[in-house]
Amino acid sequence: MKKIVRYSSLGEVTEAVTENDAVFVWDIAIFIPFELLGFGKGEVPASLKGNLYKCADMSAHPHYVSWSPIGTPRPDFHCPEYFGTFILENE
Repeated sequence: MKKIVRYSSLGEVTEAVTENDAVFVWDIAIFIPFELLGFGKGEVPASLKGNLYKCADMSAHPHYVSWSPIGTPRPDFHCPEYFGTFILENE
């Protein structure tokens, strides 16, 4: 897990964030080395299957969002049949 690098526009949040009804935007970038996904050093696959999602089920305004649509009656982000394809460029 220490090899996963995260960059957030919120910075390093170490204490609980108080919820409010204000609308705001934030960004996150995550670097996951291919070796953590089972690829050898220098191996770059042409594509990967997966999904990106956000769960806010314990918030004052529960909501969910995913990059690839999920066709289940209740949010279930672990269904490979609803994963999208990430096309990777090997530079």
